Amino acid sequence: MEILQRSGVEKTKLIGEALLEDGLLSEEQLNQLLTAQPKQGQRLGESAVKSGFVAEPELAKFLAKFFNLLYVELSDDEELDLSAVELVPETMARRYGLIVTKRESDVLTLAMADPLDVRAIDAVRLETGHRVKKVVSSRYAILRAIDRSYHAASRLAKSMDHLLAGEATVDEAIHLEQASEVSAQAEQLKHEASDAPVIQFVNLLLMRAIQERASDIHIEPEEDTVNIRLRVDGALREVTAPPKYMFRAITTRIKLLGNLDIAERRLPQDGRFNFKVFDKTIDVRLSSLPTVYGEKLVLRILDRDTLILDMQSLGFEPKMLQTFNRVLTLPYGLVILTGPTGSGKTTTLYAALNSIKTPTKNIVTIEDPVEYQIPKINQVHTKASIGLSFATGLRSILRQDPDIIMVGEIRDRETAEICIRSALTGHLVLSTLHTNDSVSAISRLTDMGIEPYLLTASLSLVMAQRLVRRICEDCAVAWEPTPELLQRLKKSAAHDKGSWKFRRGKGCRRCGQSGYFGRVAIYEQFVISERIKTLIAEGSTIQQIRQEAQKEGFQTLLQSALNKVREGMTTLDEAFSVCATQSEMME
Repeated sequence: MEILQRSGVEKTKLIGEALLEDGLLSEEQLNQLLTAQPKQGQRLGESAVKSGFVAEPELAKFLAKFFNLLYVELSDDEELDLSAVELVPETMARRYGLIVTKRESDVLTLAMADPLDVRAIDAVRLETGHRVKKVVSSRYAILRAIDRSYHAASRLAKSMDHLLAGEATVDEAIHLEQASEVSAQAEQLKHEASDAPVIQFVNLLLMRAIQERASDIHIEPEEDTVNIRLRVDGALREVTAPPKYMFRAITTRIKLLGNLDIAERRLPQDGRFNFKVFDKTIDVRLSSLPTVYGEKLVLRILDRDTLILDMQSLGFEPKMLQTFNRVLTLPYGLVILTGPTGSGKTTTLYAALNSIKTPTKNIVTIEDPVEYQIPKINQVHTKASIGLSFATGLRSILRQDPDIIMVGEIRDRETAEICIRSALTGHLVLSTLHTNDSVSAISRLTDMGIEPYLLTASLSLVMAQRLVRRICEDCAVAWEPTPELLQRLKKSAAHDKGSWKFRRGKGCRRCGQSGYFGRVAIYEQFVISERIKTLIAEGSTIQQIRQEAQKEGFQTLLQSALNKVREGMTTLDEAFSVCATQSEMME
């Protein structure tokens, strides 16, 4: 009893020394386990088994001897008292790795893989109202005993009845067995996910993401650890992760929140949920992806209070904003925003719609998904599972007498054709497209099968967009760029003789030592002038079209980013990092 009353660290050292004395571990192996144990969050014995240093039966015999307890093998032919076994629910037995072997009066003999698990003993006492006598067995033997003991007779009788009555084939009978196991597993997962520490960890993780202005949470399993990263201002940051043994319960808890199938871990799934913090509602989009070591979860945080609907605050330069506003006042035409996922295209479109919405205009959007709800705008969420795609939804929207239509993304020829026909028949259509720059939208649409003459008749404006990180104003200091950066600047902006305000953030508590706080958009605005329309109709190359656009004052993404550097809003290396392709073209 003296051993059992010592602290966890003392017991770990004692067990390690005893394993060493019994010849089950070498000194090198013990040191290796003691070094890795704090990271893994496992008991020393579990780590020894997982590392392959000690076999499960050997560890069970050792623990029995160490704690002066009886060791039992639980062989496959050993019959247990089923009435005693079922006093403890199957989910609890699997969760804690234990099984009742017999009952004597008010005492249950409990075979355990971990005789130090006080929580397990307390749970059994609370569940059954009986006292507990511990014996030790290997976890593998206990799980096999659980498989063959719980409800075995009733399941077999039910399957045989179906077979004898001709109501089921052998395959169907096996399916019944599998369904029962899946159901039991799902119940066990739910039970694990309802633990207070798991709920608290998930809540704290969501709270931290809000406090640090994260746009995404990444939960990534490794072989022995879990990585958790937050995407803040476009860059991922590692945060403190839980021990690996909590991973399954945490993912189950999050999947339950997102209304996903917790028993399905082989296929990707998508869901969403919301929660309230500081009297405001936060929407979360959830995505799961099966990986080698478990499911990777990504949670997209959609904070309605951070949505910028003011065109002046997005990052437009005055001349660009004037051109954009002029195009938005046209009664018809197609306006396209291009850029990668997460570049702020949807935010710009929302701001544009918010600036032109009036009681006299019917504005309808179709999105996948609807990220933010905007008052006085009719928003439709696509549902591929029921056949509601962009194309099918767009056809229905045209029967709703719209003035302005926003299509979340042009993904195929059918959607592109309907957008163009809508623009040709008196509607202003706004949409997005995935291309590297604005001019490439022409080749992307023609590759989809759109005729050049349709583009010249419908296309009004194409804008490429990216986001660059803002310098943190709390720790901003004057900075002198490296000679290499100055050389790149000279090549990229040799025509520019203006003064430059080089700054950078040295890092502070507010910005998490990153030197950046928030982001601002940069734009590349490609106006479809009469001369550009002629070149498109003639089938000119993208390079020829780009050269003509530059003669008309076309400004690249890199030039827009350098303007933000000149104003002291971002750093020179950030500008070149975000616009690497553009800088290479300029060089």
